[in-house]
Amino acid sequence: MGSFSELVMSFPLRADVGPDVLASFASIAVPDPDAPPLPPPNREDPVADDWDLDDPERDRSGPWSHDWGALLGASSTTAYIGSDQGATMRWRRRRWVVTSRATWKSAPEDFLPSLAVLGTVIDVSAGRGYEPYHQADGVMTGFFVGYARHEREPRPWLLWADGQRLVAENLNPPGFFLL
Repeated sequence: MGSFSELVMSFPLRADVGPDVLASFASIAVPDPDAPPLPPPNREDPVADDWDLDDPERDRSGPWSHDWGALLGASSTTAYIGSDQGATMRWRRRRWVVTSRATWKSAPEDFLPSLAVLGTVIDVSAGRGYEPYHQADGVMTGFFVGYARHEREPRPWLLWADGQRLVAENLNPPGFFLL
């Protein structure tokens, strides 16, 4: 049957992102009369277009030509990790904020490297972040984005943005994975 992971994120987009980035999230935009106009959304089916985040061989060039909104809102199931799932982009405090909660049939270490590019569009100055702190494993904390949690791991992976990339901090003991 496979195993599942829950992905929960919320992050503001930088004010200077281009129309290509906005189009990649426009499919999940909630209409707001105070919001600036958005470009038309990128329309694609991430599954049909074979844009598989688990595939390390997948070409990641041109990430903003994809429909990130549909991808971040797509869920494989609610049977293992029950929760309200989906994704939205809302106009809040003069910026776009993307929020996602999804269950994917994958382990965090398989899909999180493919999400690293999101760090380039996250506005890390938008809220109170944590002081940058380098840990022994090289993870630098900063702006807290969310977490990924595998159904068989006791602790989540924390997701941090530093203005250039999205990084994951695995809170599980080294080599821990329940089969």
